[in-house]
Amino acid sequence: MRFLEALMPGRRDTHGTAVHLLTKVPAMLRRELVKAAITGVILSVAQARKGRAQSKPGLRKDSAMERLEVITTTIQVEHVTIPSQKSFESVKRDLEALVPPIDDSVFGLLQKNEAERARIEMEKAPELSIFGFRDHGALLKIYGLRRKAIRYDIGNPLTASRMTRHQLSAALYAPVRVLLRESIEGRVAFEYDRPVSVFGQYDDAEVNEVAKELDRHLKAVLQKCAA
Repeated sequence: MRFLEALMPGRRDTHGTAVHLLTKVPAMLRRELVKAAITGVILSVAQARKGRAQSKPGLRKDSAMERLEVITTTIQVEHVTIPSQKSFESVKRDLEALVPPIDDSVFGLLQKNEAERARIEMEKAPELSIFGFRDHGALLKIYGLRRKAIRYDIGNPLTASRMTRHQLSAALYAPVRVLLRESIEGRVAFEYDRPVSVFGQYDDAEVNEVAKELDRHLKAVLQKCAA
């Protein structure tokens, strides 16, 4: 009752005593007024909370997402296959002998902001290095298959930087992915997408020149391993 009285106006009687208008209302009607007042307060609080929630970025529907444009570009890529008459193990051994693992120390120098020392070390590095590999043949064991397929990431960090300095998106294709696999029939081969065609999508003369250089080095070393 006091709650409702606080919400309603009042007056004073002839003796100066405060008399609230609610005292003139029948008991049943007073109960209905109390219920209505409480309901109104609850709705007001709920509406206020809803307004605060909608004002938070994480909860507000971002209309900009609905207008987000997705750009799709079709490119033409040359896929290269270099077959070998040697065994899978022999080709793998030759590749890992000719193309060493990358020296991760140069990345440590970059983290220390010693860019000049890192550049000097990269200039002394081999033309191509193996950044990493994934044994996809071993993965197929989960299906009871026995296959031989290893994907190598091959490239040169300095060569990559000579392209990404002009087109940062070129980082998507550097290092180059090279697959060494043995088919069901036992045929061994290297497979990769030719750098000149992949990087050619950027239509950048500087990038194209470096891609041609990478193309020559990669083809030469893979042919040597396969021969």
